[in-house]
Amino acid sequence: MDLATQLRLIPEQGHIWLGEQRAFLLQLPAFAAFRKRLIHAVGVPQARYLLAHMGFITGATDARRARQVRGSRQDAFQAGPLFHAMEGITHPETVRMEIDPARGHFYIEQIWHDSLEASTWPAHLPASREPVCWMQTGHACGFNSTFFGQEIQFREVECRAMGHDHCRIIGKTPQMWQTPAPVFTPAVAVPFSGLVGRDPAFLHACRQAEKIASREVTVLLRGESGVGKERFARLLHQLSPRVRGPFVAVNCAAIPDNLIESELFGVEKGAFTGANRSRAGYFEQASGGTLLLDEIGALSASAQDKLLRVLQEREVQRLGGERRLPVDIRLLAATNARLEEAVREGRFREDLFFRINVVPLVIPALRERPRDISLLIRYFFRQYTERHQRQIAGFTPGALRTLLSWHYPGNVRELENIIERGVVLAEEGQRIGLAELMIPEARRTRSTGISADPARCSSSGWTTTPSTLWLIPQYSGRWSGRRAISARPLACWG
Repeated sequence: MDLATQLRLIPEQGHIWLGEQRAFLLQLPAFAAFRKRLIHAVGVPQARYLLAHMGFITGATDARRARQVRGSRQDAFQAGPLFHAMEGITHPETVRMEIDPARGHFYIEQIWHDSLEASTWPAHLPASREPVCWMQTGHACGFNSTFFGQEIQFREVECRAMGHDHCRIIGKTPQMWQTPAPVFTPAVAVPFSGLVGRDPAFLHACRQAEKIASREVTVLLRGESGVGKERFARLLHQLSPRVRGPFVAVNCAAIPDNLIESELFGVEKGAFTGANRSRAGYFEQASGGTLLLDEIGALSASAQDKLLRVLQEREVQRLGGERRLPVDIRLLAATNARLEEAVREGRFREDLFFRINVVPLVIPALRERPRDISLLIRYFFRQYTERHQRQIAGFTPGALRTLLSWHYPGNVRELENIIERGVVLAEEGQRIGLAELMIPEARRTRSTGISADPARCSSSGWTTTPSTLWLIPQYSGRWSGRRAISARPLACWG
């Protein structure tokens, strides 16, 4: 509301004011025609320059206005996207924001919803070969460069005119654009799921999950043991229309072969010795919700036959029963096995494989996303110190180096167990050392390519920063709008 008061319409005088600056309205068809004529007249490079320059001037003006309207520096900075929205240009959504002026670190990633400039691209034309939001990118450069008093470069990495779902921009200092690895590694924490990471492969899996969550399609989650397949399955359930229904997870490999059918499909009283009562199976228990069949490759041939029939007919028949009971479920399957090889060897039905592999969702192993290790260390450290009510000072440099260098064959689950073990075994008020981690010596020789130099770490095993690091661990779309937190990096990066 404080920004909205800056906009004043005085129609009897023919004036529109935005703060102390006079403004005017320009309809989208007129702007689209002007843009088209400009490109024809001067060419794409010059048109891009002129529109970006116009956006830069607007952004710089907005930055000065934001400082005048809002006293707090952080509040004034957050006014930038709000001005952009209030001016009718786009609805910005911050995906990731890290700012540490003392260290010269700047990284902002935003999604632009319903971008004005992307809307000028005619729907009947093929997708553009390059981003088209030149004026808006210039606005981001102008606002941030003026606000912080240093050059900040923004680039549009995805654009709706190119066929992407949204327009996406990334802003960094010129030096950081030349440096492939960021100084800090921020966490993207997906609420209620326990999923944490920033690696592109991890983020791709998250975005794929969001795309398919609301669709009634069968999903096959693929990945090694311990990568978090069940967490992704719960995420799909939480983001689906079935969220009010039950979520039932079944580990098919943990059920004996002689019980798998009765566990999945239920049993009627007297069906076999010891069946003293009728009991619903997992399919019936999950009716109205989501059923996850983990390690589906472990099902026997008989169970595969019945599962295929249930998926085709949406009915189950209890063991020893005569009635067919309708079930309303969304099936999710998970495996760490190569089902294609099992099909070729005759251990898994080919038609069942095609039935469950409607949308494959591949979850990367932790060794394939090494930059996420420090994030997960921080995440699990905070989680287990709170759960076990421990006051732990952090990690020793040697322990930290070991945690960052191991390749984790057990993936995220192994790392989580190691951190919990260290939190439980460490002395109150002390740091977690190698003895508390209990990682065998042979494991300490493997390297992920990430180094933590203890000489550059503080005496407590944590690095600290004298300035404020603004970190917003958000994910785009439905998971946005989470609160901002302050953070400090866990390791010193070589």
